[in-house]
Order: sequence, then structure tokens, then C-alpha cells
Amino acid sequence: MGLRPRSARMVARNPRLDEATRATSHRGLWFLRISILLAFVLTIWLVGPKSWAVLAATMDRPGDAGPQVKLDRVGLVQAPEWLRATILRNLLTDLEPRLRGEIPIMDEEKAVVLLADLEASPWVISADLTRVFPEKYQVEFLLRRPVLAVQLEGKLLGFVDSDAIVMPPLVDIVDLPRTTLHHATAKIRHLEWSFGDVFPDPRVQAAVKVAVEWRDQLAPRFPSLPPLREVDASNLGGGFVADLKYSEILVGLDNGESELVSLHYGRAGSDGGQVAVETKIEVLGKILAEHPELAGLRAADLRLRKTWRDRISYR
Repeated sequence: MGLRPRSARMVARNPRLDEATRATSHRGLWFLRISILLAFVLTIWLVGPKSWAVLAATMDRPGDAGPQVKLDRVGLVQAPEWLRATILRNLLTDLEPRLRGEIPIMDEEKAVVLLADLEASPWVISADLTRVFPEKYQVEFLLRRPVLAVQLEGKLLGFVDSDAIVMPPLVDIVDLPRTTLHHATAKIRHLEWSFGDVFPDPRVQAAVKVAVEWRDQLAPRFPSLPPLREVDASNLGGGFVADLKYSEILVGLDNGESELVSLHYGRAGSDGGQVAVETKIEVLGKILAEHPELAGLRAADLRLRKTWRDRISYR
């Protein structure tokens, strides 16, 4: 089938066939038909015997939906840079139960069911299914990118993306910063949520915004910046310390020493308390200039453009 246009163009460039076609001669029409038939045969011979079943299905022969596609034969054609290691293992572990058995290549009803099942994964925003003859499907995914691991006092609850939608932790924890909820400050016992839904705790939603801002705006500015390991939003709304001088959000960076370096980040709300990201970038740059890779530091404050030195704590 794929060679039909090429055969037609080859025939059209033959002067004698052009003349026969213009005259609508019986001989010319049969030559064109034979050329197309040979193209079919060549395609089948090159691709393999199972193409007969595909061809039969496309010609609407009853009871034949083409060769079976084994759904567990998964190969990765291309993937975003962040889809690596443990993140990829978690994704594939979630998709594996949805990719079992086999379906005929031309079975539209089963293909629709397969696509719906793949899109039901909390990791998947949308998916597009394409047939690759004679016996393959190609699936293009739009995936959720996890930005935080959510913990409840050491127990991993799930991963959340930039919209705070929860994905299941099926294999192991990924290389992501974490945010931790505490029984003392969050009514976890009454918290109801499901994978694929927005995590309802406002601390997690605030921590997500900070993690995305850090990843997209601060980290790229400083190549030697220690990795972000924790976003602490437990003081949201003054849950621990009801003092405006104490930051609602803390971030923890791993400089390779015994404890994380704690940085005051600002308030989560935008009601006059939000610290501009430009301020945090400026202060962080000054701190790193005097303390490369934050070596020897215990804590600092990114909110104070002029008095940041006064808030530095050393080990």
C-alpha cells in the first residue's frame, strides 16, 4: 500500500503509458493495475507474512483484525532528560499492569480501551496511540513531572508535580527534594486524597511552588550550588512560630556535611509577604561568593538584601 503513489508516478513518467492513458486504452489501464498489484506484493514480501493479515483487515474482511500485538514488548524511543533512573522505574512499574496480554493490530475497540487505561495512570496527562504496521503500537505520552516527594514523618506518601497532583511511589524514592508533614501541625488523620488528585494539604501546595521556583529560577544561576533536599512548609501560617520575622518556608541544601544547610526563604502567600525571587537570587549569590558551596554554614536568610550577614549561622 505504501508503494502505490510511487508506482503511479513511475507510470506517469513513461511516455508510451502517458499516451495510452490519455487514450484510455484497455492495455494502458491493465498496466496500471498490474503495477499497483506488484507494489502490494513487494510490500508484503519485504515486511513479512503477517502483513497479509493486516491487509485483509484493512480491506474489511470479516473476522480478521490482523496480527496480535504483544503489549509487554515495551521499548523506549525517546524520553525527556528528567525521566531517568528511579523516576523511570516508578513510571514503568505503574504502566506495567496496563500493558499485559495482546490485542489485534486493527481492533479499534480494544485499542480505545488500552488508550483509556494508559491515560488513567496518575503519571499520564494524555496519551496518543498510533499503529505501526504490521504488529506494533507506538504511544506518545505527555507525562507529569514529579517535583517533590511527600512524607509523613518518614513515611513516603507519594510524589507530586507542579500542580500538586499525587503520583504513587511504587519502587523507591526518587532523587527529589522532600517535604514532610507532621501529625502535630497537619490533620493527617482526616486528610482524604487519591493518586491522580491534587494533594489537599496547603503545606504541600506551598512547598511545590517553592520547589519549582528553585528548580527553574535559582538553581540554573549557580552551577556549584548544593542540591535542594528539603522544602519545609510546616510553619505555614505560623503553625510553629507565629512571628513574622521567622520564615514560613525553609529550604534545606546538602553541602556534603553532617546536616542540611537551612535557608529562610520567605512567606508562601502573596499578601505583601512574598519575597521577590530576584532578591533571593541576589542574596544567595552574595552568600556563595563568601562561602563557596555553603561550606561551614548551618543557616542563612535569603530574604534580607542588606543584613543577610547578620543572619548567618556557622557550624
